[in-house]
Amino acid sequence: MRGPRFWSWRVRVAALVLAVSCRLGAEGHLSEYEILRSFPPGRLEALTASDMPDAQGFTGGNRTVGHWLEAGPQRGSCRAVIGAVVAGDLARADRAWRGIEVAFAHQREDGGFTAEIRPNGSSAASGGAAVETAYFFLQEYGRAVLVIRESPHAAHFHDRIETLRPKLRKACDFIAAGEATILQRSRKAVNRVLIAAKAFGTCGRVLGDDTLIDTSRRLVAEALRLRDANGVFIEHGGQDSSYNAVSLLFGQVLALHVSLPELDAAFPAAAEWQIGRVLVSGEVDHRGNTRTGVGLEPGFNGQPKGINHNEVILALQYHGLVPRNPAALEAADRIFAWTQRERLRTPWISGENRVVLDGRERRVRIDLPPERAPKAPLVLAFHGFTGSPEDLRQQSGLTAAAARRGWVVAYPEGTRDGSGRRFFQVGYRFHGHLQVDDVQAARELAGRLIRDLDLDPRAVFVTGFSNGADLSFLLGSRPNPFPRAIAPVCGTMMSDWTPFLAPSARPSVLAVNVMDDPITRWDGDRKDRDGWGPYWGTEDVIQAWVAHLGGVPEGAPILEDGIRRSRWVGVDGGSELGFLAVQRGGHRWPRTLGGSGRSTAETLLEFFEAQRDR
Repeated sequence: MRGPRFWSWRVRVAALVLAVSCRLGAEGHLSEYEILRSFPPGRLEALTASDMPDAQGFTGGNRTVGHWLEAGPQRGSCRAVIGAVVAGDLARADRAWRGIEVAFAHQREDGGFTAEIRPNGSSAASGGAAVETAYFFLQEYGRAVLVIRESPHAAHFHDRIETLRPKLRKACDFIAAGEATILQRSRKAVNRVLIAAKAFGTCGRVLGDDTLIDTSRRLVAEALRLRDANGVFIEHGGQDSSYNAVSLLFGQVLALHVSLPELDAAFPAAAEWQIGRVLVSGEVDHRGNTRTGVGLEPGFNGQPKGINHNEVILALQYHGLVPRNPAALEAADRIFAWTQRERLRTPWISGENRVVLDGRERRVRIDLPPERAPKAPLVLAFHGFTGSPEDLRQQSGLTAAAARRGWVVAYPEGTRDGSGRRFFQVGYRFHGHLQVDDVQAARELAGRLIRDLDLDPRAVFVTGFSNGADLSFLLGSRPNPFPRAIAPVCGTMMSDWTPFLAPSARPSVLAVNVMDDPITRWDGDRKDRDGWGPYWGTEDVIQAWVAHLGGVPEGAPILEDGIRRSRWVGVDGGSELGFLAVQRGGHRWPRTLGGSGRSTAETLLEFFEAQRDR
């Protein structure tokens, strides 16, 4: 086996590619209609459910206040049309089209749209604001027409589209005349530059107007200059986990209809950062945002702007399907599950639970404390090879130590191999043929427990013994790891894990190893004499983590109570590495790690607790 396998995602992406590989668009990629058809069943319908116009034909903010405010909010009706067309529900599409007709019914003679005072006191009646609300609507209308043309239902809408063509022409002339106001108003908010570019590009395709498309390309070139060193699209001078997704989403959609290779090249970096902002629960992390989720800026309705989870889902869904990025698909799934958490809630109990994780039914022992702390942390504890949740629960004492803090502990059970032995898939030579993805299963379990029990998504901790310790190392070393800290006991890292340590892996680590351990050998087994597969020596593993974290030693190692203690602090101050080398004890969970007779469980949980605010 060459490292951990992610079979479910590989199979899923391969199936999607096979299903649509014969239906490529003019630019050599999938048409947007086919991309939307490839969404998981029911997802697009759920994401566009709130976009259906009311009896007056109003959507968005217009529907909220019950009367016409401006054109921009009517873009929701365009999304509703797209969702219905993709579903093949033409009756619903006809109802949604009513919102488009209402928007154009409010068009002025100059091509712009009438506007009233917004709830926040501003207005889009004139100047750059009038241009802005017009292109906010047009960017979705142009997209809707293009998706309809790609679908089998173009004839159904042909006459309506042609009837609105002169109105669209006037609206595009209006925003083209106001092009100079776009960058004046939006240079600090790059998502709006890309929204405007999408309006010019998609409407240019609808009208067959290369001048509009050239304007789209000029705006894209400006947007590409408004990124930071990590490739994140800048909002108000910094990073924002909602608006970067907006830029990613609208840019990707535009690039499906207008050839923009330089924009395509910018998406992977922006998407990688975005994926890293999705917590294991599916919430989108707003810490450090410049605009959303932090109460700094009022929105259209005067209330503080929050994360738009639907747009983040869509941005990552597109990125998962177009460049075929399984990590983006998995993150989109997680966010969607978080938005549907009330409907999907699992009734967890203290004791044995059976749950499907990564497509496989698994047994999980859960210990809920009698008095759970608000936003309590979660500890995942993984047993050793051939062991069980009950074995580790009894030997470790983790349940009692966690209960004193009001924390939740989950003990997942491994899969049984061909000989009936329980294991976690970390790449042992004799398990290479088994298609088990315990990394994905652990991520799913943590996300569901956090969502269902309202735990702290930033306080997920992982420990384990032997095979479970190996899995702890594996979970911590993956790209964008979900544990805040790991504490492997008698564990190691297999030589052929790829990547050995992902660049984005930054959890704190407390490693406990025994120098006379005959199973997890101190010097490793790079030549695979024992048959597990090649694995690293203990000190090699620690030095790899030190180099990875840029760790600075905190004093010289200390030897006391038969334990050598070492500690390094990461250069970013956000992670630390502790190493406890126990001189004797063999291959077992140590009863204590020193410190006034405290149990090993207490030592590990104290380490975890110290990481919560780092």
